Amino acid sequence: VSPSFTVMVPELRDKSPANYPLLAAGGIVDGKGLAAALAAGADVVVSGTRFVVCPECDAPEEHKAKLIEAIRHSTSVISESWDQFSGFLWPERTHARALKNDIYYQHHVPVGSKQYVPTQEEKYTCRSSVNDFNMRAAWAGAGVEMVKDRCAATEVLITITDEARTCLQSAQTRIAYIAEQQRSR
Repeated sequence: VSPSFTVMVPELRDKSPANYPLLAAGGIVDGKGLAAALAAGADVVVSGTRFVVCPECDAPEEHKAKLIEAIRHSTSVISESWDQFSGFLWPERTHARALKNDIYYQHHVPVGSKQYVPTQEEKYTCRSSVNDFNMRAAWAGAGVEMVKDRCAATEVLITITDEARTCLQSAQTRIAYIAEQQRSR
């Protein structure tokens, strides 16, 4: 599992040329996440899960519903179970998150482990369950439990950027206050 972008981005920023664009990803679904990534040194963010539930996305409605229903501590995990059942194995060291489901609870395969190999019948059941997200992966990022509405992508962008602006202005005010307190000592 990779470290959080709040650890990785500043390190990469320090080691990268100034004109090198730096992307941050992982759990960025709102303005607070965008503000944190920008403050850490990212130039842009990648926010996938937040946009899957938008009307513009052609993901199955069942998938969108699963994302909206996700709750903290029972949400997305990294497991090789879904790869093994679907028959598609991601390249080594490439891992995706999905919501916990029946396959996870019955056959969880930790990343890097090839302990369980499903039978052909189990693979067929998984592959034929096109919109049954208890039997196939509902891909979902780390911040899925914060995704609770299905507004248009444009509205998501406006909301996220407005919230980020407010967060950064508030942080600037707090930093100025702290600096003033230090100078007055």
